Amino acid sequence: MDRGLQSSKARASDVPREALDQLIAEQPQRHPLVFGFVGAIGTPWDRVLHEFDEVLQLYNYSTHKVHLSRLVDQLGYQPWGDLPEQGSPDYHVKRMDACDQLRADTRSGSAMSALAIGEIAAHREGQEGTTGQSVAYMLRSLKHAHEVSLLRHVYGSAFYLVGVACSSEERRHILAELLSHSDEPVAEAEGLIARDQRDAHNPKFGQNVRDTFCLADVFIPGATGTTIREDVGRFLQSIFGAPFLTPTQHEEGMKFAQVAALRSSAFGRQVGAALIPVNGTPVVAGTNEVPTPGGGQYWVTDEPDYRDFRLGSDPNKIYIRRVVQDLLERLKLHGWMSDELADLNGPELFKRASTSDDSGSSVLEEARVADLIEFTRCLHAEQAVIVNAARSGVCTQGGSLYTTTFPCHECAKMIVGAGVAEVHYIEPYPKSLVSELFRHVIDVAPPIRSQMNVDSGRVPFHQFLGISPQWYMQAFRAGQRRIDDRMVEFRTQDAFPNTSGWSERGVRERESYADAAISRAIEELARSQPAKADVSQDTETVADEDTGRSQAV
Repeated sequence: MDRGLQSSKARASDVPREALDQLIAEQPQRHPLVFGFVGAIGTPWDRVLHEFDEVLQLYNYSTHKVHLSRLVDQLGYQPWGDLPEQGSPDYHVKRMDACDQLRADTRSGSAMSALAIGEIAAHREGQEGTTGQSVAYMLRSLKHAHEVSLLRHVYGSAFYLVGVACSSEERRHILAELLSHSDEPVAEAEGLIARDQRDAHNPKFGQNVRDTFCLADVFIPGATGTTIREDVGRFLQSIFGAPFLTPTQHEEGMKFAQVAALRSSAFGRQVGAALIPVNGTPVVAGTNEVPTPGGGQYWVTDEPDYRDFRLGSDPNKIYIRRVVQDLLERLKLHGWMSDELADLNGPELFKRASTSDDSGSSVLEEARVADLIEFTRCLHAEQAVIVNAARSGVCTQGGSLYTTTFPCHECAKMIVGAGVAEVHYIEPYPKSLVSELFRHVIDVAPPIRSQMNVDSGRVPFHQFLGISPQWYMQAFRAGQRRIDDRMVEFRTQDAFPNTSGWSERGVRERESYADAAISRAIEELARSQPAKADVSQDTETVADEDTGRSQAV
């Protein structure tokens, strides 16, 4: 065969191999980054955003800030009217109302993040053709879990959620000062904090920082007087692939707890806990699961398997219903019910009490009796840790306990009795009565990483700070650490985001889809909204036919 033909065929056969190699090869890019910030109302945001801006400049990234609650000012649909500016007496309430109404009217918990995506897309389009710095977008502040979901879907591993922790005491003080015009500024501040945490009157589309905060990739302190440059620096090192970044004890402890949580088959949330003794080893873990004879908890390989889902029901819910039915029947028996209800039996009374009335709520909605926890068959995660430590001879005295969820009051007494020195948690647990039942022996609101070690004589339950378990594996996976016998030097100016699978085309398509969806929804709402009078002789605000955003004509 002709050698030239053979060579040509060999080169042709290399083409698909080279194409495949390019697909799997690491191709670092200085693409845009998106940071969402979540924190409770009253958090001092300016200093946090300033620190991110300063550190991102070291990586040759400029920043573009997007204030989510300000985006509603640009819409052609504004049934809430003109909104007040910062410093106005009703600034917080009015803007909460507007954002909640937009989510409700569009029937989407992600409406506000969709507006932010449109803002990012427009800014990115304006940056095309420029040769300046790469851009990091900072979104202040997310209030709904669906907002996080949409941003992660659009930007993938280039989106990061930053949880900013600030004590309720400091936030209450900040808000009370802003509301000093009010007759009862502290009470009004408390109301805003409660609504921001989770709006009980609008659970589907209202603000819900409680469930959004725990989704963060990193948790940093936001309290006034704390230094956060190192926290921000470590997190950005994890994004840009610093080769010698390693976890703290707190981060590793919470990672063990999160891994343990995945073992749980409980009907409710999966909870994990890990105990790190004073000497650091061995780590003992536990989850919320049914105990098994002989010690421990059921594994998937056990036979027989008597976990709750195998039995087909949640006993805690069953016994709560029985307790309520028993009470209702006793009230009927003693003549405490109206004639209309007196003819109903226990199950019928329970059904009536559980059914929403014209106001949209039921008798049992938000009732404390619905939050009883003592009928569960599962060992709680914290209980399991202490039991496992006892079985294996690990000393709990002075140890640190890490749990994915704030301990309940049942677990709290075991934690105190076992001599645990401190607890770190991520998710809140509203059913817990620790702050009421154990206020003398447990400090549920210790200073956020106080510069001073204050011994209050109580066991501190700390809000976890550091890189979260869900970002842990990516954050601490080492890249290349040496070339021949030389250590790799990490240079921020030359570093690339440690993200995989970035596709500019794919991101553009998802941005366009999200922007178009919210724009169409707003356009339809604007068309159904009564026309407004002209705001001036020369200018009026109308909804743009293509975007739904307000345009001056």
